[in-house]
Amino acid sequence: NSKPAVEVHWGMIQTYDYYKNIHNRLSFDDNNHSIHNYYDAGNFLGTDENAGAFDEMLGNNLYNGMFYGNGGNTMHPIVALDVAGHEFTHMVVNRNGNGGLDYQGESGALNESFADIFGTAIEFYVNDNPNWTIGEGIFRSNINYNYFRSMSDPNTTPSFFAPNQPDTYQGNHWASTTSSFDNGGVHINSGVGNYWFYLLSVGGMGVNDLGNNYYVNPITIQKAEKIAYKALTTGLTPTATYLDAYNATIAAAITLYGANSNEWEQVVNAWYAVGIGDAPASTKNYEMQLKLKVYPNPTTGDEVTIESELDAVTTVEMFDLTGKKVLAPTLLQNRTTLNVATYKTGMYILKFKSNQGEYSHKLMIK
Repeated sequence: NSKPAVEVHWGMIQTYDYYKNIHNRLSFDDNNHSIHNYYDAGNFLGTDENAGAFDEMLGNNLYNGMFYGNGGNTMHPIVALDVAGHEFTHMVVNRNGNGGLDYQGESGALNESFADIFGTAIEFYVNDNPNWTIGEGIFRSNINYNYFRSMSDPNTTPSFFAPNQPDTYQGNHWASTTSSFDNGGVHINSGVGNYWFYLLSVGGMGVNDLGNNYYVNPITIQKAEKIAYKALTTGLTPTATYLDAYNATIAAAITLYGANSNEWEQVVNAWYAVGIGDAPASTKNYEMQLKLKVYPNPTTGDEVTIESELDAVTTVEMFDLTGKKVLAPTLLQNRTTLNVATYKTGMYILKFKSNQGEYSHKLMIK
């Protein structure tokens, strides 16, 4: 009977250490406030199948802590590591120094998204079977999608549990922000922020619900979490929208990694992927990068092979580091061989061009 309570305590130790060691934050208020956890709190929550964080006056009483249900008939105890991190992060959001994020509409969706983001980041920090789902395995039955939410594919949610989440701003499954249901879709529309963070961390390519092609090169979860935390604690007010989060994370990336840095570019590209922002950050063609292989590189032989999976007609030309063209445009086939026997040792630039854009690739000849 004590195991779930012990697991809550263990999860909170990991969560406290994560915020201290990664973000230099002492407890949820950054002032080492005592942390209160209550297990088997179904009477307070109104259901055994939920968990929640409260840092507010309810009637004449101040409730400050996290509350976990015992799961009841359909769920195991609601005490997973990412759940503990999620609930604690709600407390961090409430004490972010700017008045928190109102639990309604888009600001509420951001509130939920930050809770999922850092709940997942804590799993990766602890390295205890980390993954991109929230509350996996809590349902007692072996159902499809045995988790609350997926950050890597927000469209997949247990159908009986909640509506699917959108992965694109105002795209498929977007919930009305003025509805009384779920406080304007706070647990639903959080999928947009979740997918942004996932793409920023691990990368991805595809077409979003707006018909826009996107390409995101990963910057790692370790950098993505730094950007998200700085945005939360410096750039968001209680009524923040997704556009405000877009601006705050861009400012955070510039502060942490520099203007026009790769990290800044990928923050913009990840937001473009989820439907926010007018264009990708750069003209780099990530599709070309992903669909071209150049080998051997470096080369000590007479030939270099280029394999292409591109559909568009593409040419390649080569330049030395002074900018002098040393190979005239050559039409790419699925497999193209370049004779480099006559070139001097050094670094060269292969430039690929098509009506889809262009991409530059370094080639070392030894």
